[in-house]
Amino acid sequence: DGKGTDAAVGAGLLRGGDAGNWRVHDLTARIHLHEALRLRGEGLMEHAAEELAAVVAAYRAATTLAPDISGLHQSAASAAHMAGEHEQSAIWFREAMALNGDDPRPPLCLAQLVFESDPAEARRLLDRVIVLDPSIAEAHASVALLEAIAGREASALAAMATALRCGAHG
Repeated sequence: DGKGTDAAVGAGLLRGGDAGNWRVHDLTARIHLHEALRLRGEGLMEHAAEELAAVVAAYRAATTLAPDISGLHQSAASAAHMAGEHEQSAIWFREAMALNGDDPRPPLCLAQLVFESDPAEARRLLDRVIVLDPSIAEAHASVALLEAIAGREASALAAMATALRCGAHG
């Protein structure tokens, strides 16, 4: 429909005029992300991957210019995860956690990222999420899965029951 291209051109013009403004890079990242999702929807995975690489590059610039904005780091981390840049994603999730220790979303996302590679860290992160917000069903369900994998069936069932209660109320 041309809207993504028009927006990308506009963002490029903005970036040329004020490359020192993190908001321009954030906007550029969001435009590229929209285009990547559109391309994925059309089955053009190689082109979508190129757009996702551009998203991560734009977020690198944005987070460098605005190192103290937790939400920006969280958005960057999610985009890096989509782009397959898991190490960068983990770095940005950790930075988001350091910037706003009261937000349960970064540790939840990071726990999901490291779930298979470091179950112990995933569990510590999930415990943190539950302390911050005990009503997050996804955190309890993830704990249930970790408990089941470890062979602790009673703990797994208890965590899943809690997840179901939270899900019914959320």
